[in-house]
Amino acid sequence: MEVVRDRTQNHYEGSKQAKNQNAPEGCQNNRTLSIAGGKRQPSKYPMESHQTKPGELLAESENTLHRLARTHVKAGCSIDEAIAMVKQLNLTCSPSLSDREVETLVSNAYRKGSGTQTKALSKTFEVEDFIAGLGSTIFTNNEVAVELGLTSQKGRRQLRNILKRFKEQSLIEPVENRSEVWRKLDYDIHKMDLKNTNVRFLSVKYPGGLDRLVNTMPGQLNVIAGDPDAGKTAFCLNFVRMNADQFKIVYFSSEMGEVEMRHRIEQLDPDLLDHPNFSAYERSAEFHDVIRQGEGVINIVDYLEMTNEFYRVGEYLNKIFRKLQGAVALVCLQKTKPGSSSPLGGQRAMEKPRLVLAMSRARIKITKAKNWADPQFNPTGLVRNFRISKGSDFEWKKDWHKPGKKKKKTKEPKQE
Repeated sequence: MEVVRDRTQNHYEGSKQAKNQNAPEGCQNNRTLSIAGGKRQPSKYPMESHQTKPGELLAESENTLHRLARTHVKAGCSIDEAIAMVKQLNLTCSPSLSDREVETLVSNAYRKGSGTQTKALSKTFEVEDFIAGLGSTIFTNNEVAVELGLTSQKGRRQLRNILKRFKEQSLIEPVENRSEVWRKLDYDIHKMDLKNTNVRFLSVKYPGGLDRLVNTMPGQLNVIAGDPDAGKTAFCLNFVRMNADQFKIVYFSSEMGEVEMRHRIEQLDPDLLDHPNFSAYERSAEFHDVIRQGEGVINIVDYLEMTNEFYRVGEYLNKIFRKLQGAVALVCLQKTKPGSSSPLGGQRAMEKPRLVLAMSRARIKITKAKNWADPQFNPTGLVRNFRISKGSDFEWKKDWHKPGKKKKKTKEPKQE
């Protein structure tokens, strides 16, 4: 669903009503008009009883059209829109002005109104454009003020008034418990074509036979959370080797350079170096900007580094997810702490992924699985043990199973 907003309607509600009120007053029934109480009203006397000279009628028509043009100026209409509207009203006037006279009249009205009113309107549009261009939905008064040169006391007051109008128009809303912090509202939605969409799974393979337990759908985000040196990169390289013949794979590495990457691949499978479906890139941040889109593509992020603001992990994963457009992404993360099953970012990091794996040395666990291969069997919580040799070779041990509870050792009573 596409939401289209008219700036003029957003900022100056009621301008159409003003035009409609002005239009019939322009020359309706050929009566002369007078000013009463700030509003133009028909004369008490009809034309039959008040003989007005042709010159007076022409002047009155000109004044009426001029006032209408000024109304359009205040409403923020473009000069072309105003000329078209005034020409249309001019056809109902008697006597009417020539098209050239109407254009001159409107142009003069715009020149006279090009001062404070136009500058205020221009600044409003500047603020709106700045907010619309923000990469994040959250912004502050100070960010806008500094960027648009509204740091003076007068400028900040003007900005507060503009943002207040935006709030009333439901363009933004204040962030709870944070002063002068706003969130821009996003009304863009995509209607799902459920009737014409076919349910399909991709033939993605995973190390350890994980694909026997879970399915992969187009546009799916998967996460591997691991302790340091747990084998995340080894898992990813094996994943590449298993899927390169069927999918285009793009590998983004934040910790390995060309030399180390080549060395790891040569140890695992030298043929990958020349594989037409595999390409590797160095990248350390803003991965959503370079994600390859479309069904048939797999993006691997090894890994998403976070040194602070761990609470934003969920936001970064969401940005990657929104860019996929049918592609698949496998993103590596650190754990919240060694031995834990949660990825960095906690529950926020587990919202978008359909599959979350937790890796520790010698063991991998399915922390979250949404698309079960067997609808009657939930693989969440299953574990499998492994050993890594030669840098990236997995030696899998016992098949996937529920971990048994460790029995507490009880001390035997001493015999007297």
